[in-house]
This record gives sequence, C-alpha cells and structure tokens, in this order.
Amino acid sequence: MRFVLATDGSLAARKAAAWYSEHLPHQEEDVLFLVYVFPLPEDEEVYRGILDLPHHPSDDRIQEVAEEIFQQTREALEPSEGTIHEALLVGNPAHEILEFASTQNIDLIVVAGSGRTPREEMCLGSVSNALVHRSLSPVLVIR
Repeated sequence: MRFVLATDGSLAARKAAAWYSEHLPHQEEDVLFLVYVFPLPEDEEVYRGILDLPHHPSDDRIQEVAEEIFQQTREALEPSEGTIHEALLVGNPAHEILEFASTQNIDLIVVAGSGRTPREEMCLGSVSNALVHRSLSPVLVIR
C-alpha cells in the first residue's frame, strides 16, 4: 500500500505517527510518504516589519524547518517494513496534500486531528476536515 502521513510538527502529528506505526500493518512493499506543507503567508505585506517569515518557496529557512519536523516524525515512527520518503510542499496544506495524494496514487492519508473546538475550526479552518471532505483517497484522522 501507499500511505501519506501528513505532519506539521505538532505533538498531535507525532502521536498520529506513533499510532500509524503501532496499529497499521506494514509490509515490505509498502511506501510511506511523510508530507509536510509549509504554509506561505498569502499576503507578505501583512507581516512585513513585524515577523520575518519566509515568503518564497526557495527560502532556505523552509527546508530547515522541514528537516526538523521530518526528524521528529521519524523518531515517533517505530521501525517498520517498507520504504519511507519525505515530501516538502509549499502552499495551502489541504490543497497540497490532496494534490500530492492524487498524483502518487495514495491508498490512505493519515493525519492528526487538530484538537480545536468546533468554533475554532469554523473560524480557522481545518486541514483534516478539508481532507476528509475533499479527498478521493480514504482519510484516517487520529485524535
């Protein structure tokens, strides 16, 4: 099987990685893609002078952040059979994960639930919610 384990570096994402390792059966031919999406600010002018955030996909700081997140996620994964690849994407997390899953013929997307209240999710949006409602692949949300 081909899996996506979406991560954002949060404790919830590391718990989802540990759950994936412990509860999903793995075989030698399985492929796991650790996917991290760096969300670029839509309007960099909003942050200019306040925060020094990367605002272009080629910014080296994005790679540095991703490497740390991938390392933390790999540590949460128990050794398992199969191949693990890392995919760093930039943009809207839900959109990028859905696009990646469709181009890689993914059998299952595993993602952590954000743990936000329904009111916060309504105001802020939710990657896991978007994936559940828009994915052509099955989505497993770990809470």
